[in-house]
Formats: sequence, C-alpha cells, structure tokens
Amino acid sequence: MRYAMINSTNNKVTPKTHAMDLFSINQFWSEKELKDCNSADPKEVKRLIDNLRLKKKKDDLTTDIGNRLEELANYLIKTSGLFLSPRNGFSTTFCQIDHWAKFHPAAWATFFGAWERIREQSQIMAGESKNYDAALGVTYVLKFECIKLLKKFPIGIYFTVEGLTGSEDTIGLKASKSAVIHTFEAFNSFSVVFANDDWDRLYDQPKEFGIILSEKFEEFLTAEKI
Repeated sequence: MRYAMINSTNNKVTPKTHAMDLFSINQFWSEKELKDCNSADPKEVKRLIDNLRLKKKKDDLTTDIGNRLEELANYLIKTSGLFLSPRNGFSTTFCQIDHWAKFHPAAWATFFGAWERIREQSQIMAGESKNYDAALGVTYVLKFECIKLLKKFPIGIYFTVEGLTGSEDTIGLKASKSAVIHTFEAFNSFSVVFANDDWDRLYDQPKEFGIILSEKFEEFLTAEKI
C-alpha cells in the first residue's frame, strides 16, 4: 500500500494535512485498487448472504437473527482492505456499537481528500447492523447519529435489509433519512446505508464492497440536500 509519511512541503504529517496531501499527489486508490485490496473469499460472502436470507422461524432467537447480518458486515469490513484495526462489538463509555474501524490513510484520501468538510476529521467509521423486516425509523437513527456526534465519529454505515424510512418525495421530520442529512448539514458527520440491493450486488460481485462504499459516499456528498 502506497502513501507518504511526510507531506509535499517536507513537514511532519498530521491528521489535518494527511488526506489532502495524499490526494494532491495522487496517492489514492483507483477503482481497480479498491477491488484488488479486497481479500474476501467469494464463497464465504455468498454463504453469509444466504444465511442472512434464511426464512425466519418462530423459535429463532432475536439475537441469532441479528447476528446473521452483523457477521456478514463484520466479514466485509475486515476483508475490505479499507480499514485498520476493525473491531466488532465496540464498547464506548456509555453504550456498545456493532462495528468500529479506522480508515486506512489512502482509503480516507480516496474517499474524502477532495472534501474539505470531511478530510480533516478523525478518520473513524462506526457501523450498526439491524436485521429488521422494516426500514429503520427516525428514533433509532437519531440515537445512532447522536452516539456518533458524542464520540466524534464522522462516518457511519448502517447495515440493513430494508434501508431507512423516507424517499426523495417524502423526506421530512418523521423520515430517518432526514436525520442523516441534518446531521451532516449541522455537524459534518454523515452515514450511508447498505440494504437488499447491495446484498444482491455483492452476491454477484463479492469483492466490490469498497467500490460500493465509494459510490455511496460520492452520491451522498454530491446530492442536493434539504
């Protein structure tokens, strides 16, 4: 993996300069590199997605149902090549979140080097896995977004089945997508969402997690906001 530890002015690298410097000297990953750095076993990805989609039985424990998605998300994060020191079941001082990891410097530059509002932040990702039959509502999403803000995690990923509530035509105070947008507008912290369509794509292309993530970041950052 290629990235410099001193910047273009020969000054010591700091979190505030690193992403921009890497981006400026083209030390970021192409789409091919985002795929090549992925070490996921395609058979394992398909097995985990098949397991996620098993028909739920009456005697299934809620924790077992939830663990199906958490296990898939954890595997995708660990094998993506995008993160350093990924952890599952990360405990904060007041709660636990499902996933935590620090972006690899070149991955951070690739995703956010061109975005001044994002690139100088802590380079931490927090993730939540919720295997629910319905889209996640605003109460749950507000809780996770507040945790991110309190712990200064700039980037979040929701791993879901049905996504978040709200659509392009119905985003409002009761839509969880609105909570994500307003968090970004006010605090420069935002989240992206994986759902059924993404599991379909990864089933066919098991090494494209990084490419999908890149597309989701780009889409959110360039979309017209409320």
